[in-house]
Amino acid sequence: EEGPYELPGPRPDLRLLRKTYVEGSEWTLPLLSNKDGHFDLVLEDLSGLNLAEKTLELKAREIFYVGPEDLGHIKLHKGSYGLKVRGPEETAFDFKFEVLEPLSFSDDRIFVAPYPEGRPDGLGTWEVPLDLQTAIYRAYPGTHILLKAATYTLDKAIEVPYGLDGEPQARIQLSCPDGKAVLDFSGQGGPFILDASYWYLENLVIEHSGPDLAGLQIGGSYNLVQFTEVRSNGNTGLQISAKETLERDLWPAHNRVRFCLSCDNKDPGQNNADGFAAKIACGEANLFEACLSYNNIDDGWDLFSKLCVGIPGAVEIRYCLTAYNGHDFSGKLWADGNGFKLGGEGLPIPHKLSRSFSFANDADGITSNSNPSVLVEDCVSVNNYGADYAIYGQGETAYGAELRSNIAGGGAEADLLPDHLGEDALRQKDPSCTTEELLEDWTREACRAYPEARDWLKEQIEALKVRGISREAF
Repeated sequence: EEGPYELPGPRPDLRLLRKTYVEGSEWTLPLLSNKDGHFDLVLEDLSGLNLAEKTLELKAREIFYVGPEDLGHIKLHKGSYGLKVRGPEETAFDFKFEVLEPLSFSDDRIFVAPYPEGRPDGLGTWEVPLDLQTAIYRAYPGTHILLKAATYTLDKAIEVPYGLDGEPQARIQLSCPDGKAVLDFSGQGGPFILDASYWYLENLVIEHSGPDLAGLQIGGSYNLVQFTEVRSNGNTGLQISAKETLERDLWPAHNRVRFCLSCDNKDPGQNNADGFAAKIACGEANLFEACLSYNNIDDGWDLFSKLCVGIPGAVEIRYCLTAYNGHDFSGKLWADGNGFKLGGEGLPIPHKLSRSFSFANDADGITSNSNPSVLVEDCVSVNNYGADYAIYGQGETAYGAELRSNIAGGGAEADLLPDHLGEDALRQKDPSCTTEELLEDWTREACRAYPEARDWLKEQIEALKVRGISREAF
């Protein structure tokens, strides 16, 4: 089955990207076409009564938001509606969407619980909570969705669709205030899709997504995710990227991921599941801070780029740690397993990696993966089963990388560095200094930089020492 934003060619195709609204709220119908052209829209009620008509000129791969002003300023009431569209080349599309009855929430708070306590017909109160997906559909700028600390057993994706946005000064918050809300996709559902912007996610655990499905997929912009764990998913734990069919200005940008953990993620092909990824169709200024990634089947971080898609935006990774990638907790699944992979196909993107730590990965600790324009400074990469540092490019721009004040040592292969780098680019660690001592130093510096996450960082480092599985264990 095709995903909601996959637009096959060459025949004209169309998608309606949001299908649930709330009565009385502002509404827009986001449409995405794979072809330029005229599209004739007819809005109908459940009985098939024609409510409004409009002809629109749509541009390929650009989202067009159809609002009340396009359809005679009609007001939508509770119920089911149809949107029939005739497109180029005698194509026809028939969409359905729902308008929900409005509820009154105290202090803009919506309470959520697992089924059967949380239900679509709940009131959103502590006593009569909603289910998670219905609560998301009912959110508006400034809403705080409060999840009860429990395990939510899910068998399909959770979606925050395009257009269901917060605002810069009124984010939509989704969090668990009294512990952790565990979203368990049971090996068949997923992912958690965040295609809207200005959302704030906190205190979640997202696990066990189905085969080849990410845990958390971010396609929106200006979102904040923190104190969240993505583990044992069927593909990458947390990925920031849009579908390659979207125009560049719709690629996710300015997202911030901080104090998050990704571990034990593996895909059936054993070659794609990273801990964190911001790659291919990815916009500007996405940031990872004080995150940990280990025992993922592929890379700890993957910033891969494709020549055929175009140059993505620069990503910054600051005070992050990665280890033991290339195999999962069981040791039965193996792949390449770089620590930080910072590019692909020779495209020059000025990704920045700073004050981060990589050790005991099955391949390279830090690799530019042919990206000639990376900046790596104040990092430690040691005891990897490939090179600790593999920094190289392609073609005329092969020598644009910058390295400053980095430490290496113990890698199974020789470090690969451009000839133009000075002596301050990289030094070997003191032979008497152990990985455990370097880890203690990094933890101390990270706690100093992020005092608000001190307890979380110390807890995660202790968990890494217990849960993390090195290659030598097998």
